[in-house]
Amino acid sequence: MAAEANEKLREIADRVQKGELPAATPRDLLRWFGFARRTSGNVFRMKTALSEHQLDTDPDFVNAYVDGEIRFCRPKKTLRDVAETTFRVGVMRQANTPPKSVNPNAPLSEAVTLMMQNGFSQLPVMESERRVVGLISWKSIAARQASGCTCEKVGDCIEEHKEMSNDAPLLEAIRLIRDSECVVIKDKEKKVCGILTASDVCEEFDKLGEQFILIGEIEGYLRWFIGSSFSPTDLAGARDSTDHARGVESVDDLTLGEYQRLLENEECWSKLGLHAVDRKTFIAALDEVRVIRNDVMHFNPDPPKEEALAALRRFAKYLRELHAIRKGQKPCPT
Repeated sequence: MAAEANEKLREIADRVQKGELPAATPRDLLRWFGFARRTSGNVFRMKTALSEHQLDTDPDFVNAYVDGEIRFCRPKKTLRDVAETTFRVGVMRQANTPPKSVNPNAPLSEAVTLMMQNGFSQLPVMESERRVVGLISWKSIAARQASGCTCEKVGDCIEEHKEMSNDAPLLEAIRLIRDSECVVIKDKEKKVCGILTASDVCEEFDKLGEQFILIGEIEGYLRWFIGSSFSPTDLAGARDSTDHARGVESVDDLTLGEYQRLLENEECWSKLGLHAVDRKTFIAALDEVRVIRNDVMHFNPDPPKEEALAALRRFAKYLRELHAIRKGQKPCPT
């Protein structure tokens, strides 16, 4: 355990013992351990350390927004709960950004101005930080005006809204957004803490989807190069030494880490036929991709870093060009 983490958790445990509920953020907790992201391995180490100090967090730091507040408390769960993988609404940045709102008695022009200035399609109509009476949107305004209704106040153009807790499963929120376009999010104290729209969800999942597509493209090109250069005996030699029972008959039976192990061997690298490519530089880039892939496939709750996406784009583009050259085609300029 990192020295800073041990010292911090010991201090926090003493305060909890006295009845206090010290606050921090998941990012703080990561920093104490010297970690950057909530990968499965990092989460296990942090959960274990918290358990050793008889601590827990509320909400669970795994599903909380990375810059949101968590409180340290006495343990509520055991280490068997480390396998919890359900993503919660609260992990989304937009669910932790209190939205702009209007009062139902405000003039309609106030809502129109706010929506135009900020590029919003809708606004929550609120009487207090806990009481939402509905939504006002371009659609609701147009519908009332088309019906010949008087529209002077915000309350004249209210439409029904949906709301849910920031502790609800994210997939549940997505299904609700699909049917109602947006959902108002409330925290455990019933205060409005955010609003999720269809565009918000699309933006977040676009980043995640790009990672999967690029990783799939990279693995496809690697399979093409390796599959056309090595015999089944060569491929079997790259198999994880602890997994003797697994048969290896083709490149499809190897993992990305095993591709790397195969190509780290100078003799095997020479069979690849990429004589103008520096092996060590290629392997370093492949290793970076492997780490990112493991992070993605374990469904890290933190949004993908732009540096990780950039690394995947670079390596995919490089393999695309190598593939084109090998096939005697002009490299793609993208």
